[in-house]
Amino acid sequence: MKHTGRLFGIGLAVLFSFSSIITYLYIPKLLVIIESLFLFIAWYFGKKYDQIKYRYDKDHLTNTYNRRVLLDDVPKLYKETSNLTVLMIDMDHFKSINDKYGHNVGDMVLQKVAHLLIQNTRNKSDMVIRWGGDEFILLLSFGDENEVNQIIERLENGFKRLSRELKMDIRASIGYTFCSNSTQPIGDFIRTADFNMYQHKRKKKQILL
Repeated sequence: MKHTGRLFGIGLAVLFSFSSIITYLYIPKLLVIIESLFLFIAWYFGKKYDQIKYRYDKDHLTNTYNRRVLLDDVPKLYKETSNLTVLMIDMDHFKSINDKYGHNVGDMVLQKVAHLLIQNTRNKSDMVIRWGGDEFILLLSFGDENEVNQIIERLENGFKRLSRELKMDIRASIGYTFCSNSTQPIGDFIRTADFNMYQHKRKKKQILL
């Protein structure tokens, strides 16, 4: 939760307030000062906790979740539902973009790609994770093949729009798999999606040849 620390701190302050009603009858002014100070301290340190947690969970360049969240937090979600789909997305020829236009442009492309992926999430349960470099994982909270294919089609159309906007060739290879067994480690499904992604990349190379 985005404001967990602040909510927890304020909750403690409210609890303290209710427990102090009797004391308030005897030393009202002093208690008001103490409660106000306690509330401020709780809010301040709660805010600091939220800021640290946000930086800990997020990739600083793309504002997507990082690998740690996928490996540490997602397995807990996965145990609660078996309707998850993992999409592995790898940018094609991204090194040539860095070589030709420079790393600043490459970073900008990654940011726009990340934004495109985030736009294609449906709810708070869907997650975009920067897996590393120019690889992203799109974790969807459902397991319907038709819907997954629709999202892939929207992503491919989005890459075409980005290509026209930035006047450079932006494409990606995508592989996916359904998480059908909640007792199986999430890492197994990531490897399967990664394998399917490379199969997609090889097929595209064969077509070009």
